[in-house]
Amino acid sequence: MTALVLSYGAYTAEIVRSGIDAVPESQRASARAIGLTQGQTLRHAILPQAFRNVVPALMNTVVSLQKDVALVSVLGVREAVREAQIYTSRTFNYTSTWRPPCCSCWCRSRSCASSTTSPPATAVGASRWRRERQARGRGLVRRYGPKTVLDGVDLSVDEHQVVCLIGPSGSGKSTILRCIDLLDPIDEGRILLDGEDITARGVNANHVRRRVGIVFQAYNLFPHLTVLDNVTLGPRKAQRVARAEAEGAAMVVLERFGLADHARKYPEQLSGGQQQRVALARALVGSPEVLLLDEVTSALDPELVGEVLGAIRDLAAEGMTMVLATHEMGFARDVADTVCFLHEGRVLESGPPSQVLGEPVEERTQRFLARVIEAGRL
Repeated sequence: MTALVLSYGAYTAEIVRSGIDAVPESQRASARAIGLTQGQTLRHAILPQAFRNVVPALMNTVVSLQKDVALVSVLGVREAVREAQIYTSRTFNYTSTWRPPCCSCWCRSRSCASSTTSPPATAVGASRWRRERQARGRGLVRRYGPKTVLDGVDLSVDEHQVVCLIGPSGSGKSTILRCIDLLDPIDEGRILLDGEDITARGVNANHVRRRVGIVFQAYNLFPHLTVLDNVTLGPRKAQRVARAEAEGAAMVVLERFGLADHARKYPEQLSGGQQQRVALARALVGSPEVLLLDEVTSALDPELVGEVLGAIRDLAAEGMTMVLATHEMGFARDVADTVCFLHEGRVLESGPPSQVLGEPVEERTQRFLARVIEAGRL
């Protein structure tokens, strides 16, 4: 029995580990972005998805364990009886010899029965945007091994301002947003939010993330939760808002984006545009000071791009402070107050859209926009 426990324990542990590893890293980032702690992330986002992954393998293990336990029980009884017969044939002492095998067999049968029958151990957004102040990035450097992704980036975002980050893929746009939300640590520099250095030692990253909303390129909704639970998870668990209050605020935001009728559906039952609007609602329900948007239309069909951009345009008109990484040059021209062109981890050129998109100074910016115009995207 000890050998069985050790063997199947190792198999079960490996199955659980592989199930947890199978959950995409983007799910962890999404949970951290809404302010959940490591323990809350594990409990509410990772383990429910991991459990669905490991159920088939665990059931196979349980069936194999039952068969092996039955086999060991039968062989164990026969072996005990045989040894007792050999001993009694030599000593003719029947009482002391048969009591231990019988007791042992009875105890083994009780333990097996108990092991097979016991169960396994097992408002937020209704108000107007508040405290919208400025955000500053000073000399931001971010390295991944030998590669420098951000190389001394300076960025300023004033209250009610929309800043668009443009540039070729790999220029550092998404990394800037992840660093502002403290999902990626910076190697050098400082990030100030409303005058507070949020990258200083001792700052609670979860508290900062509750002041900043982020929408990811691939939605990163939790597939095991309904739309309403996706939107309310952060307020309920991170901000300790009562469920009724959180759901009331969430329904207001969902109604605004035309998603109230889909509140009880799961993400897989929605279109790409609807999922992205759910991600927007989840980011906004906590009334963030700054909203970060990471190429939110790049994973959408052309027909769905308009509805998402329309929602963002409405937020900009209401004065929401936003930083967008985008390839939609026409949208950046119409909505942005400032456009920053990034190249190889540096802000090569920045200014109003009319200047950066209409009369760029840097030769690299000119070449980039020439290709954009050739593709018919500006």
